Amino acid sequence: MRLRHFVVPVLLALPTVSCAAPATTTTSSVPSTTTSTTAPPTTTGAPGLPPCLAGDQAFATDGALASGLLDGEEGDAELVTGLRWTAYEGCERLVVELATAGGAPATEPGGVRSELLRDQGIIRLRLDDLVTSTAIADRVVERQMVDRVYVVRSLDGGIFVDIHLGSAVLARASVNRSPAEVIVDLQAGGPELATRPLIADTTVVISPTEDKAEYPVIVEGYARTFEATVVLRMRQGNRLDVEEVASAADYLVTWGAYRFEIPSGPAGNVEIFVGEDSPQDGQERGVLFNLVMG
Repeated sequence: MRLRHFVVPVLLALPTVSCAAPATTTTSSVPSTTTSTTAPPTTTGAPGLPPCLAGDQAFATDGALASGLLDGEEGDAELVTGLRWTAYEGCERLVVELATAGGAPATEPGGVRSELLRDQGIIRLRLDDLVTSTAIADRVVERQMVDRVYVVRSLDGGIFVDIHLGSAVLARASVNRSPAEVIVDLQAGGPELATRPLIADTTVVISPTEDKAEYPVIVEGYARTFEATVVLRMRQGNRLDVEEVASAADYLVTWGAYRFEIPSGPAGNVEIFVGEDSPQDGQERGVLFNLVMG
């Protein structure tokens, strides 16, 4: 898919770090109501291996990163409070920190579903149903394997975390307890990423992932548009053929998922806009891309 309009998102910037250090760690988090020390998860393997390569858990090329749910005891996590990223030689690790509703570090993350969606260029972590809010909406990483991270409210009210990949990777996921964390380990490998999400300042388009599509076509992603209003317009030449409006699942606390299903429209090359009309000047603000409709 060829992106024709790109607006750089205004997100949380990372501090400058030195490449000379053996491991580079950056953290986005909110203060907790109690003091705790985060211990790294226990791993096994050859001495000297970085934690993101240690242990015997296999890395996946695509699909589920663990067998079904990463099951544990009933979770007490209700809030995402931090996103921690560390680069080691040969691998990277991203950690999602979880807390109770009161902000204290949770002890049990509950059930987590994790997938490497290679055709979309993302890793998606669907958190336990008890996790319903977040203190962090997004984060810019812009490193080799991880580009940025979004915390999103789904259309069914749950919370998921999308890790946008910077390059082709192999991945695995695990959980830590006391404190409750979801851990994603990455190393380079697998087929090259054919597509990436399309990103503007208040809008992300996850699919469609190809340059060609058939009706009905599904357009979906997440947004932080004014009052959660997301507009889709399909044009052919200078003619407006389709205009639809949807509500994103959130916009105040975090990014909110949206979904459009266009049952019919013009054939051939079309231009699709997804985003909002600026509340300041009424101009379109969002993602603009082309599709060839069959």
